Order: sequence, then C-alpha cells, then structure tokens
Amino acid sequence: MTPDRWKRLEEIYHAARTRDSAGRAAYLAEACGDDEDLRLQIESLLIHGEALSKRESKVVPDAAPAPLTAGAMIGPYRIKERLDAGGMGVVYRALDTRLGREVAIKIGLAQFSDRFHREARMVAALNHSNVCTLHDIGSTPEIPGYLVMEFVEGPTLARKLESGPIPVAEVLQIARQIAAALAAAHAQGIVHRDLKPANVKIAPQVSSRSSTSVSPRIFPERVRILAKRMPNTALNC
Repeated sequence: MTPDRWKRLEEIYHAARTRDSAGRAAYLAEACGDDEDLRLQIESLLIHGEALSKRESKVVPDAAPAPLTAGAMIGPYRIKERLDAGGMGVVYRALDTRLGREVAIKIGLAQFSDRFHREARMVAALNHSNVCTLHDIGSTPEIPGYLVMEFVEGPTLARKLESGPIPVAEVLQIARQIAAALAAAHAQGIVHRDLKPANVKIAPQVSSRSSTSVSPRIFPERVRILAKRMPNTALNC
C-alpha cells in the first residue's frame, strides 16, 4: 500500500467512525467511489474496531492489588522497588531468582483473558533489538495478572522530552529504530495500539567505537493481532 493510499484510507476511516450505521454506508459509497477494495478494507477495519471496543467496554477492573514492598515474592520474582504506575497497572523492578537477572513486572488491574494470553504468546515470539522482550505472564490468588518483561535502564521518551528539545540527529536515530521495531511487528500481524512516548524507553548503548548512542525499546502492551497480516501498515484504535 502506497503512502498516499494509506493516507486516504485513514482519512475516510476516521470520518466514517463519526457517522451512524445508516449514514456510514452512504458516506463510504461516495468517498470510495468505484474503489471497491478500499471500501472493503475500511469496512473490515470498522467492524474489527467496533467489536474490540465492545469487548473492552465489558471488562470490569478488579480491586487494585495491594502495594508490594521490597522482598515480596511473585512466583520466582523478588520485588526490589516500584518504578511507575498507570491506568492499566503498576510496574515494579524485580529479580528473577531462577536466572539471576533483573526484570520489570507489570501488575495488572484486571484478570487477563484467553485472548490476551494468545496475543502475549505471539508478542513473546518477536525477536527485535528495539522491542522490549516479554519473558513471562501469570497470576496468583492475590494478583489477577502480571507481565514479566525485560528490564531496560534509562528514561522513557516522555521523560526525555520533558528535559527539552532533542537534537535532530538523535531524533532521527530514535525514529529509525522505532520504525524498524514496528515494521518487525507488522510483519508478524501485530499492531501496537498504545504507542506513545511513555511506552518507549531510551536505553544507552555503547558502540564498538566506545561512543554512546541510544537504543529505544517499545513496550509490547495493548497490542492487536490482525487475522490478515498487513505488513507496513498500522491503525491505532
């Protein structure tokens, strides 16, 4: 799909979402004209988006798990400190006592569905230097669901932006690596549905020439698995 065609698809899609079912059909017929393939693609995206929104609207978060203190155990993972919190859960730094490595554990506020587990398996299969590795997923009687991810040193892109403008050369370096990570995910039929600066960590990276560069890592959460693979395209719903 060319950039111009994707831009047209995106514009029509967003305009169609604001219309009711009766007005939507008439709008698509007019906007797409004789391009039946374009109309079918947009209708498919609209159907998938509505179905996903209905499923997510039925999810009722459980009571927030009690805060964890240093030394607490979640399976083989020993909590070291709290890192961050958001609408979807709380993130802790922890030690994997089996392998002796540091990890990041995200404690969810709701029980993970079967669909989430299937998508997590696909995300765990991604192998890219700019995608944060998903190591494990599970639950306990006290915790409805947790994700165990690679622990990445460094600030989020959001925090880095708060410090002031980023040099153009560094912006291009970050953007290229994020684009490469997304392309790898799209090739596997995976779309990241919550890509934002807060979900990108900027890790320092020392090259063979001993100069320091940056290596962004995308957190693979809130993803969407497409039934039909669509490489090099994405739609955040």
